[in-house]
Amino acid sequence: MAPFDEVIQRFWEPGQVPGETYGVHPPPTPETVSQAERELGVRLPADYLALMRVQNGGRVSDDCDGFVVDPPGPRGETHVGLVDMDGLGGPGLPMDVERSERRHDPDYGPPEGLVLIGSRLRR
Repeated sequence: MAPFDEVIQRFWEPGQVPGETYGVHPPPTPETVSQAERELGVRLPADYLALMRVQNGGRVSDDCDGFVVDPPGPRGETHVGLVDMDGLGGPGLPMDVERSERRHDPDYGPPEGLVLIGSRLRR
């Protein structure tokens, strides 16, 4: 596995910084981060915040768009995709990151207690 310092430089899809702006929010300020942590009820990890400071949401590069699941998930999944990362909001923009309780479906959807930071599907 590549060190985080290498991954952070190639994490976002090329052309989005400063080109395409789909899903990209303004760089997070300390106030934005504090507000997000209050709303989510968690302290966001330093590495995640470092990634958001490079780009606050948007498309993930093909090199970093998923991870291996071991052991496989309940439906036999061996890979979980991460196509888009949600932004933390900013002046005039709501935060896209949310708690799984808002999307909880006991038959399918993410278990309660998670912070959902992105999407596995292209929007």
